[in-house]
Amino acid sequence: MAEEIKVPQPPPDATAATVMAFRNRPPIQSHDMPDGRRVYVYGLSDYEVQQWLKECGKKRDEEGRERIEDVTADAKLLVRTVRDANGKPLFTDEDLTRLIELPNFVKSPLIDLATRLSAIGGKADEEILKNYAVTLASGSSSAPAAITS
Repeated sequence: MAEEIKVPQPPPDATAATVMAFRNRPPIQSHDMPDGRRVYVYGLSDYEVQQWLKECGKKRDEEGRERIEDVTADAKLLVRTVRDANGKPLFTDEDLTRLIELPNFVKSPLIDLATRLSAIGGKADEEILKNYAVTLASGSSSAPAAITS
């Protein structure tokens, strides 16, 4: 009995409607804090990233690379992206000074996750994209537990 050879089928073409289905559905990933409590980091839309960059002030360094000079830039990113299980932001602009004072071992994983989920600097992570696609395909809208770390 001969084995049947399966020829991979190309994926269906996208339409305007299928592309627009991504609107208002940010990628979300859970993160366990050092004390074991869980937060949810939300990716930003392109518009939200542009607002954040404008607020933080992009400048070019001597080598022509864009740099952000605002010392509160990371804290401002956390205000925009870190939320509770219901999607409510955990921080406000009033928390900026206290967020800056957090130890790096607490802040760095959150900042790394926020930049990857928001594709800041072109750093979209393939695993995040794959999980996001599975979440969208399942019909889940914004359930934070859909993508876990």
